Amino acid sequence: MKNKMFLVGALTLLIATQAHALSVTDVTLDGEDANLVSKQFNNQTELNSYLNTLGSGFSFISAAAKSAPSASSTWSGIDFVLSFTETASKSGNWTLAWDAADPFFADLVMVVETNNRLAAFSFLDEEFATAIGSLSGTWSQTFGNKFTGISIYGRDLAWNPVVVNPPDPGGGPTNPVPEPATMALFATGLIGLAGIARRKS
Repeated sequence: MKNKMFLVGALTLLIATQAHALSVTDVTLDGEDANLVSKQFNNQTELNSYLNTLGSGFSFISAAAKSAPSASSTWSGIDFVLSFTETASKSGNWTLAWDAADPFFADLVMVVETNNRLAAFSFLDEEFATAIGSLSGTWSQTFGNKFTGISIYGRDLAWNPVVVNPPDPGGGPTNPVPEPATMALFATGLIGLAGIARRKS
């Protein structure tokens, strides 16, 4: 009897754990799963500590709530619009649109929020390949209680412009082919060294 009760308890715990497990597939961006997923956080302070473990430079970009599923903001001089839809219970789509002067790269962290938990999903080295555009993905809440919204944090990577076709610097190839005279001189030196080595032995 005790063994049966232990087995039932263990299975219940396993099912409860699986129901609240976080996965990189819970949030996607342009068809790609997140690079990293955090544990569940109880509050903003714990989330901030996690962002610090990813490295310095992350700051708040925008947040959209269930009561206001679209929000505009400015981050590092770039205008952003974060929006989401809830297409099914505890899941849906999200979009981040921007208006910048130049293309850029940035690390992004999307946070799914409930009334009692937070979880962070990281997308590293994202390419914002046009000055004006948008990225979109999906989200799914697999933890916590009532879904309340999403927020997004970013770290710019020096706002490096995306160079699709780098200009030709001119001046010929960067690794010039050796001239025949140089090769002949080099071969003569090798033959001389071989002759000296032969004489000594």
